[in-house]
Amino acid sequence: MNKRREMIYGGVAVMLSAAILTAGCSTRPAEKSDQIRTTQPVETAQISQNSIAKSLESQAKQLKTLDPKQPLDDLKPLNDMIGNANYVGLGEATHGSSEIFMMKHRLVKYLVTELGFTNFGIEEDWGNGLKLNEYIQTGKGDPREFLKLLYPTDEIVAMVEWMREYNSDPVNKKKIQFVGLDLKMLDQSVFDKVINYVKEHHPDLLPEVEQSYKELSSVAGNLQEYMKLTTEVKEKHMANAQKVVKLLEDKTKVE
Repeated sequence: MNKRREMIYGGVAVMLSAAILTAGCSTRPAEKSDQIRTTQPVETAQISQNSIAKSLESQAKQLKTLDPKQPLDDLKPLNDMIGNANYVGLGEATHGSSEIFMMKHRLVKYLVTELGFTNFGIEEDWGNGLKLNEYIQTGKGDPREFLKLLYPTDEIVAMVEWMREYNSDPVNKKKIQFVGLDLKMLDQSVFDKVINYVKEHHPDLLPEVEQSYKELSSVAGNLQEYMKLTTEVKEKHMANAQKVVKLLEDKTKVE
């Protein structure tokens, strides 16, 4: 598969609801014309609800189980639903319901093993996403610790551990990449990754990069505190961060 295929996993759920029309009441005896006016909306609402129910019944696909360890053959209807799409969004009504997260685990397994998706994005902090990605690539760290902010559940930990098992199997040439899509804080380890990369590949840029990150890294660890900074100070930090990006982009163009 030439194009990159990604799973986006966020706290978005699409809900389908039917509007129920209600008729007003009157204290005087209803005339024939009144009866027509009060009963017709109720009948219309009933027809509408029946149509929605029939539509759902005609399109819904029955699932055999929520257990991610069981066969995935009941998920084959996803093939036609997804088609050639490169992105698939996986919503959720809550951040902690066991059944939802077990089903997400099954869906991720199917998307990876049957449809070739390799990039997994979740509503998690960017820095934690880097740590979780390192875990599924190398086994380093504790996924439960990295997920404690939004997803401290056994079901999500089990899914991340499955990703680690999948990546560690040499038969699977295309590895899963884990990405945090949120930005609440950037601890020192995030800056260290860039600095260590520069040390290894572009040591001539190291003084400029370290100088640019010197003040930024000390204030980016707490979003609430960062937001209290003046606009002038924020713009200074933004300029320093953009400077590092440009330095590395220019190096890439030369190479």
